Amino acid sequence: HPDWRLVYIDEVATIFFRADVAPGVPVLDLSTDGERWLADRRRAMGQPVPYAERRWYERLTPPNAYAGLGRLALALRSYGLARTWFEGALQAYPPGFDHYGELAYVTMQAGDFTAATAYFEQAIARQPRRAELRKRAAEAWFRLSQYDRAAAELDVFFSLRDGDADALALRGVIELRRQRYTDAAQWLTRAIELRPQA
Repeated sequence: HPDWRLVYIDEVATIFFRADVAPGVPVLDLSTDGERWLADRRRAMGQPVPYAERRWYERLTPPNAYAGLGRLALALRSYGLARTWFEGALQAYPPGFDHYGELAYVTMQAGDFTAATAYFEQAIARQPRRAELRKRAAEAWFRLSQYDRAAAELDVFFSLRDGDADALALRGVIELRRQRYTDAAQWLTRAIELRPQA
């Protein structure tokens, strides 16, 4: 909102000031300072106490603090930091972790496709009809040259959502890699028909 400005954020609080309150307090500009700030917060918070190793007298590390900062890092496209935060939330309290889709995505963006597929499997087990998870899982399996797994995920994706040129093109490339050239041509033709300018 234009009448408010962000001045502070940490693992438990976000503070906005009205535009006319304390004008000398600078705005926290996450577009330029966000990644450095997140890295500083990571160092300050340290590693969460693993849930399985926690002693009876130790407090539970608050997983929402880590997950919230993971979402902020994701919004800033700082995928390595986002993965660190989300994995911290998972480590702190696995039974309550519900960010597998986001964790899988940032892990894939960071280039760790093996871990990403494991996280996607967890996400899909919890939300089997979420089409975008299927498409992203297919991309991760494709990067691992697991073309049958990638095609299977896309088949489910197409049963949930139709008319996605990127998914159709990926399916075509999978068929090229499997040397099924007639099938590849059909998938790629459909993709081009949907997005002829690509």
